[in-house]
Amino acid sequence: MDFELLIARIIAGCLRFSVDDKRYLIRQPGRLRRYKAQQVYQEALSEALSEDLYSDEEIESLLRS
Repeated sequence: MDFELLIARIIAGCLRFSVDDKRYLIRQPGRLRRYKAQQVYQEALSEALSEDLYSDEEIESLLRS
């Protein structure tokens, strides 16, 4: 990828691409949305840590079955 194009993409905070002759634009979430997402993540992580989690061996066994 061209260095200048990469820098422009980073500065713009979005990514343009085409699939099947359709153009798409992916934008970075805003500050409020990132903040809310981080809160949801932290709550889910705290809840998961307070419960009995599967060990690596148990997860591997579940995946194999």
